[in-house]
Amino acid sequence: PHAFFFMLRRPPRCTTKPSSASSDGYNSQDGVDLGVKFPNELVHRDGRKFAGFLVEGDGERAVIGCGINVLVRSWPSEYRAASLDELGLACERIQLLEALLPALAGRLKSDDASLACDYGRRHLPTGRNVILEFERERLEGRLESIDPFSMLELHTESGLRQIPVAHCRMLEWTLDR
Repeated sequence: PHAFFFMLRRPPRCTTKPSSASSDGYNSQDGVDLGVKFPNELVHRDGRKFAGFLVEGDGERAVIGCGINVLVRSWPSEYRAASLDELGLACERIQLLEALLPALAGRLKSDDASLACDYGRRHLPTGRNVILEFERERLEGRLESIDPFSMLELHTESGLRQIPVAHCRMLEWTLDR
């Protein structure tokens, strides 16, 4: 895995901007179906994670940390992971940065409404069964929709629930629709 760090003067509103920016370039590759997983992961359609982001800030500045599996070929059995090389997206690290930096700059300038719409479209667990943790409660159901700035909708056995994303963590998701 390789890590990159970026320092910003004004922090982004949430960690979904960097993950959305990264998925922009990867999805332009023919035959590769990649997407995002809330809140900050890049995943292949088969559920394997190949990148993740963290954003830490103090209100005036932020640091975006980006970990990308570039060339790894062997994973412990308990990991659902992949590398760009395994996904047919092999590249040099400098090529990766050359693609990532302009995409990140563009996403940081995007408005929240267009980002939320695009993020929802690329969010692979949407429409699938998920297990969430919300305020120490374990919830299971079908993820109907997600707005990375506010709520997700989960259809459980007791009906449709709206859950604030700020207090939610996705534990698992199925690959079946």
